[in-house]
Amino acid sequence: MPCVVVSTAEPTKQFRKTNELTFSSRKHSTAIKILPYNSSFAFSPYGPYWKFIKKLCIYKLLGARISTISRQLEPQR
Repeated sequence: MPCVVVSTAEPTKQFRKTNELTFSSRKHSTAIKILPYNSSFAFSPYGPYWKFIKKLCIYKLLGARISTISRQLEPQR
């Protein structure tokens, strides 16, 4: 399997911004539409709605947990 190894974060950010549409497209099956009543965030098509929901999940759902973990790890550094 071909892969790319990058030693810093900057080339990765640039690659993701340039190729985000190519790697963010998802195949859809009938089961994916039926099981969550065609309203699943994880399988929604990539676009403005998906970007908005992703940000919402990161900031609202994961934000408090990540900040708590970050505070717990701070004294160990």
